[in-house]
Amino acid sequence: MKIKIDLNPLMHINRTIKVKPSVDLMLRSQELNIEMLESQDAEQDALTTSKNVLKMLKDMLGFIQDFTQINDEEMANFRKNSSMEDVGEVLGYLVMRLQGLSDDEVKSAQKKQELENKAAKSDPKD
Repeated sequence: MKIKIDLNPLMHINRTIKVKPSVDLMLRSQELNIEMLESQDAEQDALTTSKNVLKMLKDMLGFIQDFTQINDEEMANFRKNSSMEDVGEVLGYLVMRLQGLSDDEVKSAQKKQELENKAAKSDPKD
């Protein structure tokens, strides 16, 4: 079974891809998750934190490029025109699809997360 993904709404690349949800991609997504959690360690000094964030960002972009099968020129264009939030959204979408969620399920999960984030920002308890 392959995952079919339209890159146009995701990365503004006019192409649809089919990706096999391989063990390698699953392992890499878990490694990225661990890196993200480790980068949130408050006990690290500023230099270590900066190095970890840089490595994590490079790994995220490498994962996105490998998963989406885009070439170096397309990746350079994506990097130049994307914010960190955009990169996070693309990565989140790809990982959820890799975990077996349909496109509609991913959109529903993203909407739910947006509502939770808005509610947390407006919560008077903070």
